[in-house]
Amino acid sequence: MWETTRRVSPEYVTREALNRLKAAINRIARLKRPSGDPLVCSVCHNLIALETTDICADENGQTVHRDCHVQRVINHSKPSAQTQP
Repeated sequence: MWETTRRVSPEYVTREALNRLKAAINRIARLKRPSGDPLVCSVCHNLIALETTDICADENGQTVHRDCHVQRVINHSKPSAQTQP
């Protein structure tokens, strides 16, 4: 006999659900590393995975994602609208 496949509509994740998941992951990371705080990007405040090569330090010695640091430097180097004649 032929089995009919049931089509299921795709489910979407809300921003609130993603934020709750992020908070739960942060709590778990803090529990796994009780000796100190986990590495958190000082720009975007997300966790930094030690396995990646995307880690650097900013001019104040704070840990940041390389991309976050580059974007912040670019944004700070742009002239503001108030300084233009």
